[in-house]
Amino acid sequence: MGLALAATCALSTAARAAEQDVDDTGKVEAIQNRLYRLGQEIEVAIAVLPYDAFYKGVAPEGSYTLHFNDMVAWEIVRVGYSINFDTNLKTQLLNFGVKAVSFAETQLFLTSSLIWSPMYYKATLFNSSVFHGEFYGLLGGGAFQQVTGQTTQFVPAVDIGLGGRIFLSQVLSLRLEIRENLLISNSLTSVVDINLGLSFNIGASD
Repeated sequence: MGLALAATCALSTAARAAEQDVDDTGKVEAIQNRLYRLGQEIEVAIAVLPYDAFYKGVAPEGSYTLHFNDMVAWEIVRVGYSINFDTNLKTQLLNFGVKAVSFAETQLFLTSSLIWSPMYYKATLFNSSVFHGEFYGLLGGGAFQQVTGQTTQFVPAVDIGLGGRIFLSQVLSLRLEIRENLLISNSLTSVVDINLGLSFNIGASD
């Protein structure tokens, strides 16, 4: 009887010690590695310049980006050319005799930007398919060709924007961006472009 009681006390003490050794105050995190990584990237895109009251632009564009790691990249060059269409307001003003030199339009543009991608995500669509993507911000500068009547000039610009990407495969992804370009001349002029592009990852890192 005494041996049984001693054994019971010993097991109880061991159980309490085991419970004390378990730290249940911490948090458990499960973070998966990225399925897709980027190296060198070439993008072809179509941008629209929708916010000027006197013209609207559609701009084919292309860019080359070098990714240093999962979060930081350098869009070394982005170049585009805007095909512009007069709005009804501009047409009416011209019919009233307003000179064409009153209207400045963006045509060729060239920028270079740093890209920061802090958010990579994995999502489901209707519980039937899984896709991966990321969100990023960018900041840079460049030059914009402004055409006013018969006068053409290049002006410096600051480029700031937000974008998102959906990976279609390791090589292909879709990108959607909105950028505000602040043109620095006699006055500060804002040119907004919204672009949708197909990106080719030609230097994927493992």
